[in-house]
Amino acid sequence: MRRQELDPLLAELADEPGPKVTITLPTHRHAPDTDQDRIRLKNLLKQASQVLEAHAHDRDELLRLRARLDEVEDRIDHRQLDHGLAVFVSAADTHVIRLAHTPVERALVSDRFATRELHRDVTETTRAWVLALSTGGNDTDGTRLYLLQRGHLDEHRDDVLPAEWDVRDRETRFAESRPDSPQRDAYIEGFLRRVDEHVAGIVGADPVVIAGVERLRSHHRAVTRVADRIVAEVDGNFDRTPQAELADAAEAALVAAQERQRDDLVAHLAEHVTSPQVTSGIDDCERLSGEARIDRLVLERSYLEPVVVDGVPIGDRVEATIRQTHEHGGTVIVVEDDTLTDLGRIAALLRW
Repeated sequence: MRRQELDPLLAELADEPGPKVTITLPTHRHAPDTDQDRIRLKNLLKQASQVLEAHAHDRDELLRLRARLDEVEDRIDHRQLDHGLAVFVSAADTHVIRLAHTPVERALVSDRFATRELHRDVTETTRAWVLALSTGGNDTDGTRLYLLQRGHLDEHRDDVLPAEWDVRDRETRFAESRPDSPQRDAYIEGFLRRVDEHVAGIVGADPVVIAGVERLRSHHRAVTRVADRIVAEVDGNFDRTPQAELADAAEAALVAAQERQRDDLVAHLAEHVTSPQVTSGIDDCERLSGEARIDRLVLERSYLEPVVVDGVPIGDRVEATIRQTHEHGGTVIVVEDDTLTDLGRIAALLRW
């Protein structure tokens, strides 16, 4: 999920009335593992239905909500799932969202939807553009551009891509097999520069993975206009590699890069915990998120701070902090449990 898709969805979810059910669970892309997804979903729906009675305002509302829960299974095609699933149910509507990451398995009932897994999907998405570098020749297409989604590659083709550098059209007419030279390198960089200018207009703000041999990746680094969007590189010659193999390699590189970024951020928080630009603990994070001071909010994946009235959970302080951070343009980053133990399970980098 991209941030531009998240904002309208959050607005729609916030407008729905009455008690709200949030269900998240890990899923699988292929059978027979999808069979267990159905069983776990059924158990979570049953759990939510049992808890609803304490939240519904009257009998009619309870019956409408339970009827919607009964319909959820029919709305899900288990042949088209990704790494996770988020289901949002109210008396007014039901939303089913496929997630590109593996979420916490749970069913929550509250006065607001729990949206942390949506925010997590924005920062941990496995959607990216993959630019496979090649000069072409020998019955290969040359440089190709793919959109990576849910572990699959869809090739982008237009009047420029795929792009092949045909050395026979060069005035110098040197052979493809001739050793590298400054002149040859200049021609390759010129070719990659023209391709990159075209690619820059296609990929937008999405992450980009570069695949190819080191020599071509080095030339591309020298001329690229999308350096700030390149999140990972994959080494190798992919001229004749099956798309599935390239997809696996690109997705693995993307996930590894995101893990390194999270590790670096956690290390920075721990090292600068006494800095005025770092805060930790739910009390300070919740307050400062409301003051629009949080740039990056970091929290453990299963951390909850329920707000309980008369024994009934009506909200979660962590969700409120996430919501306020997002509303003020901050980024929400979810890490594994026990990562932020010394920081109270939640911490933030501040704008000021």
